[in-house]
Amino acid sequence: LEEGGALSHVEDHALAVPHGDRSGAVIEPWLTDQWYVDAARLAGPALDAVRAGRTRFVPSQYEKTFFAWLDDIQPWCISRQLWWGHRIPAWYGPDGAIFVAEDEAGALRQACEHYGRAVDLAQDEDVLDTWFSSALWPFSTLGWPDAGWLSQRCPNDALVTGFDIIFFWVARMMMMGLHLTGEVPFRDVYMHALVRDERGAKMSKSLGNVLDPLDFIDGIGLDALVAKRTGSLTDRKDVARVAQATKRDYPAGIDRFGADALRFTLAVLAVQGRDVKMAVGRVDGYRSFATKLWNASRFAEINGCVRVAGYAPREAREVLNRWIVGEAERAASAVATAIEAYRFNEAADAAYRFVWGVLCDWSLELAKPLLQGAEGQEAEDRRDETRATVAHVLDEAYRLLHPFMPFLTEELWTIKGREGPPRASLLALASWSEPAGLRDDEAEREVGWVIDLVSAVRSVRTEMNVPAGSQVPLLVVGSDRAVAERAARWGDTLKRMARLASIEAVAEAPRLSAQLPVRDSLIALPLEGLIDVAAERARLIKDIAKQRGEAGKIGAKLGNADFLARAKPEVVEEQQERLRETQERLGRLELALSRLGDGG
Repeated sequence: LEEGGALSHVEDHALAVPHGDRSGAVIEPWLTDQWYVDAARLAGPALDAVRAGRTRFVPSQYEKTFFAWLDDIQPWCISRQLWWGHRIPAWYGPDGAIFVAEDEAGALRQACEHYGRAVDLAQDEDVLDTWFSSALWPFSTLGWPDAGWLSQRCPNDALVTGFDIIFFWVARMMMMGLHLTGEVPFRDVYMHALVRDERGAKMSKSLGNVLDPLDFIDGIGLDALVAKRTGSLTDRKDVARVAQATKRDYPAGIDRFGADALRFTLAVLAVQGRDVKMAVGRVDGYRSFATKLWNASRFAEINGCVRVAGYAPREAREVLNRWIVGEAERAASAVATAIEAYRFNEAADAAYRFVWGVLCDWSLELAKPLLQGAEGQEAEDRRDETRATVAHVLDEAYRLLHPFMPFLTEELWTIKGREGPPRASLLALASWSEPAGLRDDEAEREVGWVIDLVSAVRSVRTEMNVPAGSQVPLLVVGSDRAVAERAARWGDTLKRMARLASIEAVAEAPRLSAQLPVRDSLIALPLEGLIDVAAERARLIKDIAKQRGEAGKIGAKLGNADFLARAKPEVVEEQQERLRETQERLGRLELALSRLGDGG
């Protein structure tokens, strides 16, 4: 061009040459022959299987993702130019003829028939797409092509996986399974949550917010945690930023919590369709829960609560024992129902509420007078029954918690198995609790009334700022004879647990008293002389106004369409949680004000 005078001018041009992120080698476009699969032909049966309910997604919302991918599927390129993977089972003859077989021997036999003589073949150098190989997982692990062996184990009950590989893995396995066997490889597909950091951000090495499960199990010091998080960073500014954030969030490093506390935390937070925000404080709380169960088992051991051969919970005579075996059965049913529905957070929560809120907080506390009470044959018989019942209910607690806390519960199961009849098996191999109709409505009414009464009195003492050391009289207002007798039967327990000076039946509630409706009765706590009622009323009115103002501000923000459109999902969720907490505090304050009655 220059010699012919046709060159206008020359400009420097920066050529953007792509490089491999791992090898640093130049990546050049190079057209090659590729192998394709007619994906639309494979996708049809998979779509039909989901629409017919032969395979279902949990939560069901992920069916839309499945349909969106497969309804618009394109031909699938399955060949990759990599050094690793399954070689494509295609061989080329001297003239380029292609022979596809399960192995080279099969390809050579085809070539011999084709050419009429033995020839050398060259296998295709490409490897199969990773997801094509992954789609073969059920077959490579379950004995295919031995159809008889495979049919005993396929379809499987459930596949547990992440939503981000519905198309890449789940759909591919279904396409392969239906094409090769005519059957779906699994009936249920449970989509687990994505574990994020405690602020809701996706974990990333570059952000330095990755939480290693082993650090929660074994613990890690601050210096080691900083080094671990910054070790893969190259930019000095990134290193400084991540180090500073780590020191701010974990000034003492991460304590040792153990595997069970971590497992239980993840189960409780695994709400269907929501990501998990992994916070150290939550794991610490469930470590305390594990300690609570251990201490409850220790309490039972100290008080001689040993399993008894032939113990029949249905034959329990003591009202407390009849109540707790019924509560244990109800908890087992709730946990089983939630697990079967893949609501693992509800299952874990039901087990937690029973073990901590029912067994430890109430059953064992209410059992203390029976376990440590008076002498005599009648008292000894009641004590023996209670000991056997406590041992039985603890066994039920271990069963309920075993899916979530396997190490702790197996250890306690073994320890408690050293006394009493020998265990039939490890806890992992023991049967689940089956319903036996143990719920006793009469026992629930009586023990439930005691629990509600103690809870109400404790709540009032806290809300009204009643001095912790003071004992208050309790008045049963206008109740029938049955309620008065119930109060008398449980008198010593009520006085001990609610710090009461006395229990008395009266016709009307006195002036300046907190009135508490407890199931089928009305309870009053005289407050005159214990607190300044007028000052307490003023305090409650002021706090109520403050909480109403706070709730109004948060509600206005959440009602602002512009805020909802611009704010990050985790910010919106945080505001919603603040609103719930504010409304709960407001409800408690309003209830406390109403309990002061007209005389305040």
